[in-house]
Amino acid sequence: MNLDITKYPNLLDKIDLSSSDITNQILNYKLEFYNYRDSKVEWQMNLPMFLDTFYDLIIKNNIIPTQSELWHAYEKVLPTDINDSLKGIKARLYRAYPSLVRDIHFSKYLEEHVINGAKIIYNKVLDVEHGIDIIIDFKNQLYALNLFTKTKRAFLGREKKSHRHIHIDNIVPIDLPLKLQEENKVGDFYLFKEKQLHELKSILKKIIRKS
Repeated sequence: MNLDITKYPNLLDKIDLSSSDITNQILNYKLEFYNYRDSKVEWQMNLPMFLDTFYDLIIKNNIIPTQSELWHAYEKVLPTDINDSLKGIKARLYRAYPSLVRDIHFSKYLEEHVINGAKIIYNKVLDVEHGIDIIIDFKNQLYALNLFTKTKRAFLGREKKSHRHIHIDNIVPIDLPLKLQEENKVGDFYLFKEKQLHELKSILKKIIRKS
């Protein structure tokens, strides 16, 4: 199948934050995690998407929500009959939260630094249904970025993701992994920064030369 990108509105157009705004906001956010996993929550429950609440809060308040702010807002959209699963849902949301922040930061970072003439696009439907974290529209070619950390769990998730989504013929996929190291750290967060930007530009140039 081919993707008509004009049918997918760019959510970034609604977010009036720069990458610097985001780093300044999250610098003193303290991440918290729970050593708890509920197999029912992880594999069986069809929950509302975390990213819907996350982006709704950003657009409404023009600020990146903290973990607790995201959780309190997310609780309000949950069904009322799952109280026995709340602990597992909260643990799962808290684990997912850093990647949500990492993705919106890099989207805005790319808007500011990517190759001249490129359009950076984020659309929740493309994310959920096709596993595309960021679209780069450059010289009449679409590139789909898959962002993930260099951890065993992330690679397992990447493998499952690759089998879950329909292949799109007119999109070139690009994997961009992030090694968790100090040069990428902002407060408690690991972010895609200069090194990954250079890697991405190098990949794009190689692809363009071959085409």
